[in-house]
Amino acid sequence: MFTATEVACAISMTAIAIITGKFIHDSTGIDKWTGFSKVWGNWPVYGHTFSVRNAKKFYPILSANGSRVAAVINISNVNVLALCSAEYIKWVLVKGTNTFLGKATRAFPRTSQLLGAHSVLSDLPPAQHKRIRQLLGQSITNEILSQCYPQLSNNARVLLTEMSMQKEIRVYDFSKTFTFNAIAYFMFGSRSVDVERVKRLYPDFAVWFAGLSDFYVPVWMNGPFAKAVAARKQISDVFMAIIAERRLEMVVMDVGDYNDDKVKVLSEENKDGLSKLLDAGGEKKNGDGGGGQDVPLSDAEVLENLFVFVFAGFETTAATISSSVHYFVYEMDETEKNMLVDEVCGNTEDVSSALPTAAAALVSGLPVLDAFVKEVLRIKSPVSTVLRKTNMDVDLGGHFLPKDTVVAAYIGGMGYNQAVFPDPSIFKLSRFLESTAGEKSAQLHSYVPFGAGPRLCLGMALARLEIKIFMTQFITGFVALKGSKASIETNIGLVHMNPC
Repeated sequence: MFTATEVACAISMTAIAIITGKFIHDSTGIDKWTGFSKVWGNWPVYGHTFSVRNAKKFYPILSANGSRVAAVINISNVNVLALCSAEYIKWVLVKGTNTFLGKATRAFPRTSQLLGAHSVLSDLPPAQHKRIRQLLGQSITNEILSQCYPQLSNNARVLLTEMSMQKEIRVYDFSKTFTFNAIAYFMFGSRSVDVERVKRLYPDFAVWFAGLSDFYVPVWMNGPFAKAVAARKQISDVFMAIIAERRLEMVVMDVGDYNDDKVKVLSEENKDGLSKLLDAGGEKKNGDGGGGQDVPLSDAEVLENLFVFVFAGFETTAATISSSVHYFVYEMDETEKNMLVDEVCGNTEDVSSALPTAAAALVSGLPVLDAFVKEVLRIKSPVSTVLRKTNMDVDLGGHFLPKDTVVAAYIGGMGYNQAVFPDPSIFKLSRFLESTAGEKSAQLHSYVPFGAGPRLCLGMALARLEIKIFMTQFITGFVALKGSKASIETNIGLVHMNPC
């Protein structure tokens, strides 16, 4: 617990920062191009917060002088190029992989410490990153996604029932439980005991996740970062115990000793994501300096990339589910809403009677529901900005970028490009249902809610399935009314929910 002195100190420091930033903002004038104060130190207070929280307003500021490169900004004496052009964002994410080395986590050592040196989100050498990413990709298969369908559907129904018992609820608070459990089922679902062990770690993961945004609070104050380090230790101990048990299973299966009741042979039909991770790879290739694609994942690599799966799919997917409910309840056109309800309810019997593989395919293949999820991700991207850091001098869009420049690829604003998405602030399914071949091509070029290139989100298929399952259960079983307070897209305000 914080002492009264520590709390007072933190409040005072925050107040001083806000007052100072406002004074600078009010007294120095506004840059006509960027829309922010000309003083570099003001950007962290206004610019970054604005960009993360309000895509509808920030994107027009960036694109006011055309849709190319937006501005060079200096954040705490670090050169930053903010991008809103789809062309250059795609170049940074895809073609510029030899120039841009990972996310700019080197500037934030605390983030690296919490995610781990072996995670694909750290600054790994390109060959090592490629190897680990390819092996991680082997764990995400349609078969395992389909196996999760019954658990995810039941989990969504139970959670929605709990939500309906409340007078008013914030969907985001509940949806985090759903998305966390989904990752537990996906990665550990072949052994129910493992799923329960991981689900009990939810409070620890919440503490760990909060620490990822604490860059400054001194450790001695026992702030979010210090608490996250302790929580990470608790989580790691459980994960390593599970990994060791799974490794033992693999050894026992290899020698053919199946007498131990604690050991269950895993067939291809009931493997989970962790089983696939531990199976991935084979013998090391010769002459590749350790970067060979067949080198199996070490326990440390498995452990730290389990953290990545949670980091990438926990709160981001929960935010998108919350946004989905917001737009369904508050902003959808009634005609399009009826189309969505008719499609989902019209397929309920087929989905409920199908085997898991067929059920998952049916839900994934509903065109109106698919357009709904795409539109939610367009208008409220779960990730606002992707950071890259140059490891050589580069010329990009007429801007000279010296080595170690941070490039902020503002993917959250790409969906607000008027040329591709007319009336971008209006929620419309028709833009994905009625688009021509040319329009679809342009949309693909300007639509990257899960990133692109070597760091394309590995869990996007699971995330989409989670959102569709949650909305299917929501639409078929419950009625939501507007709450007493205004709703915001991500952390939805208040809604009333009742079973149908």
